[in-house]
Amino acid sequence: MRRFCAILIGLVFFLAGLFKLIDPVGSGLIVRSYLDFFHIGFLGGLSGVIAFLLSSVEAVTGLALLGGARRRLSAIVSIVLIGFFTVVTFILMLANPKMDCGCFGEAFHLTHTQTFIKNLILCALAAGAFIPLPKTSSRKKLTVILSIITLLIGAYSLFFLPLWDFTDMSAGDRLYDTTHPFPPVKAQEPGFIYEKDGVQKEFSLDALPDSTWTFVSVGEAPEVKTPSNLVPVTSAAGMVSDSVLLHGRVLAVSVYDVDAMSDSDWSDAARLLESASAKGMSPVLIAASASEDFEKALESLATEERLKLMMVSYFSDHKVLMTLNRSNGGVVVLDEGLIVEKWSASSYPSDRQLQKIAGQNPGNLIMSASVPGRFWLCAFIVAAVLLSLYTYRKKVFKA
Repeated sequence: MRRFCAILIGLVFFLAGLFKLIDPVGSGLIVRSYLDFFHIGFLGGLSGVIAFLLSSVEAVTGLALLGGARRRLSAIVSIVLIGFFTVVTFILMLANPKMDCGCFGEAFHLTHTQTFIKNLILCALAAGAFIPLPKTSSRKKLTVILSIITLLIGAYSLFFLPLWDFTDMSAGDRLYDTTHPFPPVKAQEPGFIYEKDGVQKEFSLDALPDSTWTFVSVGEAPEVKTPSNLVPVTSAAGMVSDSVLLHGRVLAVSVYDVDAMSDSDWSDAARLLESASAKGMSPVLIAASASEDFEKALESLATEERLKLMMVSYFSDHKVLMTLNRSNGGVVVLDEGLIVEKWSASSYPSDRQLQKIAGQNPGNLIMSASVPGRFWLCAFIVAAVLLSLYTYRKKVFKA
């Protein structure tokens, strides 16, 4: 039973850490929201580092629990983490701020109450698994190898793009504009609550009960959820220009931090946009800044490059652009508003790739962009869990 409880905790920790590691930019945003909530926003510059370190500790601790390596140390680290998370989520449950807990990155979203209940369950499992503390066991080579692979996956996602994009703007998702942001949804009217013989029931306006029922109150109108994949884009003149992303084959370079772009970065973006235009695609550059700051950032460029960028430049919100592409200066290809493929700023597509993209079916592009990363991530998760459990069982059996 102790081993079973430790395995469950290890599985939760491993998945929580891995899902945050494959999206280090998003995890940094989550940590930033926590720092702001607890009024220590002055540490915001370290949010990315804190997110990466915390996610790494979670994932490695989870693997150690699954494989039975360093059992005493992993038990102590688990108890500290669970206790800390429980206190934090209890505060969040009471305050109920409008922020995501981020326990599993973008993969799963839980309310503050659900997160607190989850942590209470982990506390109960920890009591069953780690009281009294287990004796130390020898370090397992497999756990070390799997931990290194996990950290390498996180490093890859940091310098390139997540292996699995869990956001609402991944390959295969469609963008909407701000004038017609989502398919029409019929507005629902609130219900009317009546009571009869101690039983309350809700009725619609078109089907009210007879006089034997007593009116109690008006119910709340059902919440109509709208898609969150909206990309409001404006021109330098302040005109809404969302349609530039929604018609034809578009190659968009998104820059959510203008100050972090060097002259060589701007030059690379200009060459890519020019090449995309030559291949028949509509070139677009979207920056998260005011038009004046954008022009100032381009001052040191050659006049020709500066004009090329300014002619195709538009502006949007920085968080929206971070969702659209996790890389600053990243590339997104759209077909009639449908996201078909993405690249990071460190791996721009070549001219040959652009030529292939320009004439290829969007469905094929989506498959090639999303399936391989998802397959390898799922394969690694299954292999890591099964190998960890198997090697631990094999050692116990021989003992």
